[in-house]
Amino acid sequence: VQDLDASLKERGSRLYVATGDPVEVLPQLWEEWGVTHMTHEADETGEPYAVERDAAVREAANKDAGGRRNVKVMEFATETLLPLGNVPGGYVANVGGMASNVPGTMASFQKLLGKIDR
Repeated sequence: VQDLDASLKERGSRLYVATGDPVEVLPQLWEEWGVTHMTHEADETGEPYAVERDAAVREAANKDAGGRRNVKVMEFATETLLPLGNVPGGYVANVGGMASNVPGTMASFQKLLGKIDR
C-alpha cells in the first residue's frame, strides 16, 4: 500500500484509505473533497448485503439532506471477462437464463465464450 501511495504521489495524486460504513463515510468524503464522480468494483456475487449496500451508496450519491448532491457513480465488473448474471452479454443470459446451466468445465466454458458476442 505504501508503494502504491508513493507511485501515485509521483504522478501528483494520493492514496486515501477510509474505514467504516460506506453509506456514512463516503458522503462525508464527497463533501470534504468536492467529489463529482466515483468509480468502484461492481459486486457480482448478488449477496443481499452487497446489493443493499451498493444501492444505498448510489442513493446517497444522488442527493444530500437538501437534495443537492449529484455524485456520478460508475461501476466496473472486473472479476470476470463478462458479467456473470442474466444480463445482456452475461454468462447466465447466454445459457438460457439458468445459473445451473453455466459451464462446469473449461472446455464447455470455452465453447460458450466462443458464442458470446463481445
